[in-house]
Amino acid sequence: MKNFILMFMLLTNVAFAQNVGINATGASPNPSAGLDIDFTTKGTLITRMTTAQRDGIAAACSCTPAAGLQIFNTTTNCLELYALGLWQPIYCACNGAPATPGTVSGSASVCPAQSGVVYSISPVSGANSYTWSLPPGSSISSGQGTTSATITFGSTSGNVSVVANNNCGTSGTSTLSVTVNSAAIPTATAATAIALRQFTANWNTASGATSYALDVATDNNFVTGLIISNQNVGNVLTYNVTGLTPGTTYYYRVRAVNSCVTSGNSNTITATTTAITVKVLVVAGGGGAGTGSQHNGGGGAGGLLYETAHAITAQAYSVTVGAKAIQTGNGGNSVFDNMTAIGGGHGAYASTVAGNGGSGGGAAPEHTTGGTGTGGQGNAGGNSTGGVGGAGGGAGGSGAGNVGGPGVSNSISGTAVTYAGGGKPYMSGTNGAGYNEYGGGADGDVGTSVKDGIVIIAAPIGTITSATGGSHTTAGGNDIWTFTTSGTWTPTF
Repeated sequence: MKNFILMFMLLTNVAFAQNVGINATGASPNPSAGLDIDFTTKGTLITRMTTAQRDGIAAACSCTPAAGLQIFNTTTNCLELYALGLWQPIYCACNGAPATPGTVSGSASVCPAQSGVVYSISPVSGANSYTWSLPPGSSISSGQGTTSATITFGSTSGNVSVVANNNCGTSGTSTLSVTVNSAAIPTATAATAIALRQFTANWNTASGATSYALDVATDNNFVTGLIISNQNVGNVLTYNVTGLTPGTTYYYRVRAVNSCVTSGNSNTITATTTAITVKVLVVAGGGGAGTGSQHNGGGGAGGLLYETAHAITAQAYSVTVGAKAIQTGNGGNSVFDNMTAIGGGHGAYASTVAGNGGSGGGAAPEHTTGGTGTGGQGNAGGNSTGGVGGAGGGAGGSGAGNVGGPGVSNSISGTAVTYAGGGKPYMSGTNGAGYNEYGGGADGDVGTSVKDGIVIIAAPIGTITSATGGSHTTAGGNDIWTFTTSGTWTPTF
């Protein structure tokens, strides 16, 4: 074993094959130490560098730092050791807990499930780490422990908070309140201002909404018949829906919208536009008189129905005009939509009682009771008294005397006309004479002859754009369509 004593500026370095001693006395190193530094008035000063310089060691040596390599980090005031592939603090100096971090920088408004949102603070003097806290359901994808955290948000609003740490304690909390934008489902309310071709859709305010999306359809599942589909109508609570079809049922619903999300659908509201209405007169065919010799009952008038506001839609309507009866038959029914006027009952004769119908046929001496009428359309036929036939009933009253029941005056055609008067009884002549006479029907008045039925439709000019079928005229500010034979009436709006 050899001893080497080197003197330099009064310091002695004693080196042996197995160990080295550095001291001022020249004493041999402790045999258990590879390096024995022994001073009573001096310390040992290891390599000092910043964090950036420390991280540059690997590049400078083109190697991986050796396990156990030690430095003093002047950035963090920490004695650090390289082990397990990273720099680890052995001990960090501090002079009390760090100050509370400054303002948290970052967005105060985010979307549900938004990722990559960065929040940061300025470094705090004396801090060696930072702890970030988040709203429920959110997570940090990177940056926990540093001054900058990257966050993926859930659906719950809350605080993004951070504290600074060192070996002496933890700072106060710096907090930023963050709203995770959502949109509540709005409640649709009843439609207002319902008219022929429009209505106003309404709904209540929904929290989080900056605008609303509207659907309108003729299908309550909003699959077909869409009039408005997902139209953003702005930050309003009403919307006027126009260009609709009269007498049609529509459905609407809304959704709340903001820059992040669209809510679920509201409840569905039903709105039916006002129907176009027309005046409709329906008169059935008159009943025939009784047959035989004299004293047979007169035919009853065809039934009469009149509506001043009959709702219609843009469709084809089948129109049936009842024919007058010949001799002993009842008149034919007249039909428009759900209005059916019943044909007049025939007059009684020797072997047959009076017929029932819109208005009843008159009686005969052999069958003294007149036929019954249909309520709301006509009246009973006259009874037989004194061996003579009874008159047919009319729309305005029962058969009486020799003139038949009275008809009803109506001006739907633009001129006052009496319709559905009852037929006279046949009181004289020979067999076959007048068998086709004395029934009631359209334009029956006193019922001096059997009449076919009639259907007349009227509406203010301009209400209906056009219509096919029937004979068209105008009178008294109305469009008028008259059917004297069966056909089809097709209006358009």
